Amino acid sequence: MVKTSRKKTATNFLSLASVELLNFLLPLITMPYLIMVLGVKNYGLNSFVQAVMQYFIIVTNYGFNISATQEISVNREDKEKVEQIYTNVMTCKVLLTLACFGILLLMMTFIPKMNQDPKLYLCMFGIVVGSVFLPVWFFQGMEEMASIGVLNFVSKSIFTVGLFIFVKSPADIYAVGILNSLGYLTIGVIATLIVRYKYGIHYRKPSKTGIISQFKSSWYLFLSTLATSVYNTTNIFVLGLVAGDTATGYFNLANTLIRVCASVATPIVQTFYPKVTQLIQTSKEDSLKLIQKIWLVVTVLFTLGCVILLVGSGPVLTWLFQDKFSHSVRLIQIMAFLPLMVAWSNVFGVMTMTTFGYQRELSRIYLVTGLISLVSIILLTVTFKETGTAVNAILIETIVTISMYLFLQKKGIQVPKGQLKERVK
Repeated sequence: MVKTSRKKTATNFLSLASVELLNFLLPLITMPYLIMVLGVKNYGLNSFVQAVMQYFIIVTNYGFNISATQEISVNREDKEKVEQIYTNVMTCKVLLTLACFGILLLMMTFIPKMNQDPKLYLCMFGIVVGSVFLPVWFFQGMEEMASIGVLNFVSKSIFTVGLFIFVKSPADIYAVGILNSLGYLTIGVIATLIVRYKYGIHYRKPSKTGIISQFKSSWYLFLSTLATSVYNTTNIFVLGLVAGDTATGYFNLANTLIRVCASVATPIVQTFYPKVTQLIQTSKEDSLKLIQKIWLVVTVLFTLGCVILLVGSGPVLTWLFQDKFSHSVRLIQIMAFLPLMVAWSNVFGVMTMTTFGYQRELSRIYLVTGLISLVSIILLTVTFKETGTAVNAILIETIVTISMYLFLQKKGIQVPKGQLKERVK
């Protein structure tokens, strides 16, 4: 039984690691080509539109990627209960998608920058729709991450192959949006079929009380992710409005490389999150010891990676783009240790605070930091343009991580030591 569990954990980790490896390698292939063909300005515009879509994905995810994962993980042996959770969560996500589309139409009408090229936003909205029908939370809860790996490969392959076939000039920026949407929509359909025919889970008639319950139980997690977006997605959104598409292009190149490196933490956290969720039902001490081991691994891994980013970003960008993006090197160096902060915040926040029942307190940390970021991003970006945006990114992520650590210490949850004091609830 233990051997089977370890084998499943290893399989899940390798599946998610392959996803993140793909996420790491493909931007190194597609980004230089996109910048060369579209130009810095159109690349920046494309980044701005993607940032808008990311807002809507955050809204449609709502926090279900954590709350629904927990529910599925605990009830995975009860097919009827899993079917009920699946139905209610998917209904919530569809309702949120309709609301997002209405908001997009209003934004395209009243925001000058967005009403200049409304077709581009419509071309890319398929990303939001496709992500809704990709139930990552379901596969995570069932601890079947191999499906996520295969689907991600399909999506990235469609985009990458299509990019080199159909995108040949700056005017093909619409094709970039369509290809992005096509990749997400395709895997959304495939994922729905997998859930139905592999797992035998059907969409039933949703219950009003079930829908309301899902919205209520995920509310604080939604606030957390929404607040997080203030200092992630809003960086590009504000920069695009204040400094234009060219500055956005420079920053997004640096930010993409940094975020891709930070995403290496994802397979580690996603693989062990269901296990921590189950383990905490029987022993908080044992679950904390597992979290401590994970923290040690990400600390060593990311410290080394961040040093490489700091030292090696210059030669790599020069090799990829000659001197065209030398300005982005400075931005990468400013944000070099951001991946370590992201990894720590995943362990302290998602893996520890949510499993120990501190979702509300986690939301409060994100909300307060998000409010601070709203002020700092405007001040720093208006004053220093893309350099200020980079400073804001590392500053806010550091504040978030320190806040989580201090809160856990106050509650007697000492992650680095793997010790649990009596103050924990």
